[in-house]
Amino acid sequence: MFLTLRLLTIFIFLSSYLFGVSQIIKNDTAVKIPLKIKTIKMPKYPVADFPKKSVEVFEIQIIQRLRDSVQLGFILKGLDDHVGQLQPSKPLTILLQEHIVKMYKDDYKKNGVKILWVIKKLRIGERSGLLQYSYLKFNADSYFLTETDKYKIAATIDTVFFSESGADVTAWHGQEIEDAMKLLLKETLKNAIGISNAETTYSLEDINKLSTPQLNFPILFDTNYAEGAYKNFEEFLQNKPSVVNYEPVMVVKGKSKYITGFKNSNNDSIKIWGVCKNGDLYKYTESQLVSLEKSGNGFIVSTYAENTNKRNNDVFMKSVMGGLAGGLIGLSTANKGSLLVKTIPGITKASKQPDACVIDMDTGELAF
Repeated sequence: MFLTLRLLTIFIFLSSYLFGVSQIIKNDTAVKIPLKIKTIKMPKYPVADFPKKSVEVFEIQIIQRLRDSVQLGFILKGLDDHVGQLQPSKPLTILLQEHIVKMYKDDYKKNGVKILWVIKKLRIGERSGLLQYSYLKFNADSYFLTETDKYKIAATIDTVFFSESGADVTAWHGQEIEDAMKLLLKETLKNAIGISNAETTYSLEDINKLSTPQLNFPILFDTNYAEGAYKNFEEFLQNKPSVVNYEPVMVVKGKSKYITGFKNSNNDSIKIWGVCKNGDLYKYTESQLVSLEKSGNGFIVSTYAENTNKRNNDVFMKSVMGGLAGGLIGLSTANKGSLLVKTIPGITKASKQPDACVIDMDTGELAF
């Protein structure tokens, strides 16, 4: 009798859970799960640390050419790993420009050089473990304005800043951005002497063309995605999968590979970037499928999107039901927080690698 009641209780619990999940995924009006917004603020009392014995500077002007300047990253917070979205406290260009003026206004000189900074990438990530880990992707170019109203490039930074702490790191992201800008200024002024000999000059129009990310990919604008498998990232961008005759084959539990079938019945394993199945998009990585959602001018991992805004709404149910109802997706679906960015030089330990939540639209790799 006790065993029967216990089994009945478990059945009711599972039924309620699956019904609740179904309500969340299938019925937008049932439960809305918005992302929690975490605001990035710059330090209230910046430390300028202007390089000594350097050329004099009149001003530093900042422009940004980010693919997305509102959503700067995602974080997983709390015991339930709820998703937080990182956003600047005010429009990003204004936020950075105001802070630079606050940092260096007392160091500016009337007869100094004019500097232009072009921020091309600024992404922030976090990960919780034994410690709290923080990541800042910073890619920027620095230019000097010449007497002929042309610009000469002075420095470029393209790196990931990594830090760890025993306390929460969310409040420190502004400080990390400040440190990145300090490094950019240091590298800029270090190269100032040799700039006069540089022959290549750029107009502001040239700089805008060089730094503005490409946004006219068909995959970003087409309302219908072509069915098939993408051999590479370029096929994905063009919405032109070249492999139509293929099928997934289970390798081990949760892992799969893909083969092509020919008329002579010979099957060959193929390497693919991803697939489009029933109008839904997936990246194939480490023998797993990662469901993707379009977000602004790029794509993010579906589990980091608001459930109410998902195109691929049934991914979670398919992964819960597995092979019974999941079909293709049930073979291998990666979960939130289970994917890591493994392409950052110097961060080789899996315990310290950031969670992957977006697609790098320049390389096609998973990024934070």
